[in-house]
Amino acid sequence: MEVRREIDYSTRDYEGFRNDMIEMLKKKLPEYSDFSQSDAGIVLIELLAHGLDILSFYNDVVANEVFLSTARERESIMKLVGYIGYNLRYSTPAKFKQVFEIEPQPTPYTIPKGLKVMTKRDDVEPQITFELDEDLVIPAGKTGLETDENGEYLYSVGITQGETITMEVVGTSRNVPDQEFKLGYKPVIVDSIELYVDEGAGLVRWNRVESFVDSDVDKRDFVVRINEQDEAFIQFGNGVSGKIPERVVNGIRATYRIGGGQIGNVAPNTITELSNKPAVVIRTFNPEEAYEKGRDKESIESAKIKAPAQLRAMDRAVTIQDFKDLALTVDFVSKSQAIYDKETNKISIYALPDDGEQLTEKQIKYLEDFFDERILLGTNYVIEQPQFQNIDLSLRIKAGNGYKHSTVREVAEGLLEGYFSLGRFGFGEEIQLFGIIDALMGYEGIRSVIITDPTDDILVDETKIPVIGNVVIEITGGIDDE
Repeated sequence: MEVRREIDYSTRDYEGFRNDMIEMLKKKLPEYSDFSQSDAGIVLIELLAHGLDILSFYNDVVANEVFLSTARERESIMKLVGYIGYNLRYSTPAKFKQVFEIEPQPTPYTIPKGLKVMTKRDDVEPQITFELDEDLVIPAGKTGLETDENGEYLYSVGITQGETITMEVVGTSRNVPDQEFKLGYKPVIVDSIELYVDEGAGLVRWNRVESFVDSDVDKRDFVVRINEQDEAFIQFGNGVSGKIPERVVNGIRATYRIGGGQIGNVAPNTITELSNKPAVVIRTFNPEEAYEKGRDKESIESAKIKAPAQLRAMDRAVTIQDFKDLALTVDFVSKSQAIYDKETNKISIYALPDDGEQLTEKQIKYLEDFFDERILLGTNYVIEQPQFQNIDLSLRIKAGNGYKHSTVREVAEGLLEGYFSLGRFGFGEEIQLFGIIDALMGYEGIRSVIITDPTDDILVDETKIPVIGNVVIEITGGIDDE
């Protein structure tokens, strides 16, 4: 009768594989007696165990990428959340109002759409380029600096961060399903893409869609895919869902803008350079901060939170959790909370914008319109500004040998600021002391940390987000240079 051998599938590392093979060797060859590391047979077993350890690691990596909670690769997460209809946010550009001072002209003077204005170039900050969104016409006899009774400039024009690539030749259709073409520059501002296809009768603009679900055989639709290297790819349909372009040499062309991100959120009066300065222009500047701030592409950590929230809410607000989840699915919201008050029969919805500041009037109005379309008739709610709870700490830190107290203090304060950075913790999230200690122990100049006050984990009000408050640090050991 054949006896089946039970395999221990929990063995997944070098030592486990090595020990299992040696045990098997003892059973198969009882006469084998030399199990020292210098034995040729043991050397072969150890080499095999090493290879199996590597393969086991690769298997773990692949397995992790199958689940949203453990995936690390952006492309894997994009595919996983795409299955439930969630798309990661692309980067967006900053937008400003720009003013030009000119020498007064006898006739109206036009500063053309597309003119490039830039920040100054220096050794610290990169030069950021912006383009005029439309023509700016300054009337005859005016300097461009005229203001109204409220001090607002009468003649200003919108500018958008980035540079436009015009009519780039993307490629030639092969007249086959599911074609893909890469754009030549990056990072691409996806919303700026205009795709034109020549199928023999001249260039015709095609329509960008999130997916081909609603596209039929004749729909001139395309999808944009962004990979981990921020390269943009144009995808066409398969002839059933989305039209296949007809073959015309170099018939696929694209106009788009490259740029975007928080890098464009520069300070007032810093956009002062011109790529091609007209003779009559004396100077140019941005009098205020961006009226629409640039945003980086959505992080994978954000997608892991927002995608499940969107799936749970199912685009309707019934339960309190629905209100919290729906608020979280809004593009500019990073943290949310919903509280029901029995006395007033009202739901308070708290939302923290991803820039960590207060909600603007425009954002509040957007949230109100968003919920009005999804609530049950008769539901009362109010959008609340985010509130914060200061976390005060007293710590005793032992510095490492050779480390100055001033340096250790500065690093510790910086680590605490990072640990409590806005967006890390949600409304009402408990602060555990071991997490603070762990964050500080990441610096080699800190040998030990004791939190003397508070002595227990910190409870946070459910309507508030924890932020760092007053910090008192006592330092021992090291070099006292203070």
